[in-house]
Amino acid sequence: RLDGVLDTLREKQAMATELDRIEAEELQTRWGLTVREQFPVSDSRLATLLRADELQNNGLLNPRSATLSTQRQQQIAQGLVLQHENNLAGMDPGEPHHFQTTKALKLRKQIRGIQPTLT
Repeated sequence: RLDGVLDTLREKQAMATELDRIEAEELQTRWGLTVREQFPVSDSRLATLLRADELQNNGLLNPRSATLSTQRQQQIAQGLVLQHENNLAGMDPGEPHHFQTTKALKLRKQIRGIQPTLT
């Protein structure tokens, strides 16, 4: 069973290497760019070729899910993602406490017949 999984991984790695080579050749012929010197090296195609469910069925760890927490910590450190959700940003501040009327003031206005004005 393990030999079959290793053979599958080797085939996928060979396919990913071939796809990377084809991309580098295309960049060289079409634009005259050399990978690593004039054009940055992109992520490996191996990550796109591996399926998470296939890895899990074979008892292997998915490399993308293994590094999610580390990537999130790195994004937080770079300031790209908030560490905690800002709950206060969406709240309406409402009326300040010193402008709110108490029950005694409401009762006094009712007894004296004071009506609110628009000014």
